[in-house]
Amino acid sequence: MILILILLIASLIFIILELNILTISFLCISFVLMLFCYRKREKITVKEQMIKEYVLTSNVLKMHRISDLVESELLDGIFLISKVFINKLLEIDNKDILNNDYSIENIEYFKRKNMIKEISIEDNISLYFKYAFEHSCTIIITKEKAANNLFKIFKVKSINLEYLNFENNKFKQGKNIHYIITKKDKNKYEGYHTSNVKVFLNSNKKLSYGIKFGKISNVLKIKNETSLLMEDDNDN
Repeated sequence: MILILILLIASLIFIILELNILTISFLCISFVLMLFCYRKREKITVKEQMIKEYVLTSNVLKMHRISDLVESELLDGIFLISKVFINKLLEIDNKDILNNDYSIENIEYFKRKNMIKEISIEDNISLYFKYAFEHSCTIIITKEKAANNLFKIFKVKSINLEYLNFENNKFKQGKNIHYIITKKDKNKYEGYHTSNVKVFLNSNKKLSYGIKFGKISNVLKIKNETSLLMEDDNDN
């Protein structure tokens, strides 16, 4: 930008001195440099927009194993977590954490995958919403009592995991079902139980395409769409 400014100033001087050829030359160079800088900035902006950022409430971190959602490619991006909440965890004896509290497991997973960003806010649902609103992030919530009122104040994109592990008569954790594998990438497999219920499986076995029989390890229901995570115990 400094070089462009110098070229523009020089062009003005050449206009005053009536050096038309030099004026046109410097203006052309300035224009080319400005266009180059604009396109470079545009590429950076597009790249930044492609990376999704999710603000996670402490409830989400405690109650859900987020690695399941990442591994099944339902979520992908950077996960924003309160520094205050992380510091609280470091002060707690691991023995005092309940078996169904996934906080440490989630944070360690994010660090291994380089998918974590610590944010300087208190562990407070209102502040999570405020941060997501101010930084154009998606907030992930679950069983947050104040969420409905906060949505009226902060217009933010959200994902509600309240029905993660939702059990009904049709799909239950531990239930055996038939499904069809239609896609595989290394040790990741995808398929369908029915036309509107997608199935995900991580397996080191070399599974072939076609009909499989296996056990449901998790039932995911996001935005009224049901997906199933399968255990690696298939009968071929």
